[in-house]
Amino acid sequence: MSENVAQNTEEIVEEAVEVVEEKKETKKAVKKDVVMLTPEEAAEQKVKVELFKDNENYKDDVFVAVNFEAVQIQRGKPVEIKRCYAEVLENSKRADNAAADRVAKLEAESLEKLKNL
Repeated sequence: MSENVAQNTEEIVEEAVEVVEEKKETKKAVKKDVVMLTPEEAAEQKVKVELFKDNENYKDDVFVAVNFEAVQIQRGKPVEIKRCYAEVLENSKRADNAAADRVAKLEAESLEKLKNL
């Protein structure tokens, strides 16, 4: 029985070594494909965005400017823009959401104060 255990252990170790070697090879291949970009290069990369469109408040194109360079982004269609413009849009969205949350909180507080009067 101890011979079987030794053989099974040896097989397990061999399989583990194979898995580790495969992982190393995969890691090397991935490293070759990874390109390190400077922040400036990353900002210049193109990303695909699609801005919400309706026929009321969100029908006009969006104007975005970064470092004295501006673009006009069409709503309702997927477009490719520089990552720096996409980041501005994302930051704006986050700020709008934070403002809406703050307004909702202040409204709730005001209603609560009115009830207590």
